[in-house]
Amino acid sequence: MFLGRQSSLKMSSNHAAHQLVAIELLLDHAKHGQSEALSTLYHHFLPGVFGSIASRTADQSTAEDLTSEVFLKMVEGIHQVKATNEAGFAAWLLQIARITVADSYRKRQKQPLLVSKPRSGKTMP
Repeated sequence: MFLGRQSSLKMSSNHAAHQLVAIELLLDHAKHGQSEALSTLYHHFLPGVFGSIASRTADQSTAEDLTSEVFLKMVEGIHQVKATNEAGFAAWLLQIARITVADSYRKRQKQPLLVSKPRSGKTMP
């Protein structure tokens, strides 16, 4: 019985080590523009990025739009990322998410107020 547990522990630590290597390889492949690696990174990090953005925005639609922007920025800047592991890459991606949300709020503040159009027959002073 104990041997069975020991072998499952070895398998889980081997699995974790394999995942670390897999993320490192994915990052390397993504930095070289391989679309499959980029897609895998997107699917892996989507829940965390969306959750982070959704907790800082008023509605789901805005959160979805901003999440799309974050992953577009990921694709555009992946070749410059210095992270070599999952934690470093996640930190980089979440930093992009925070900046994207902040930029969104700044843009909203700079938008002009809508002025209603006067009704026909009435003139403006």
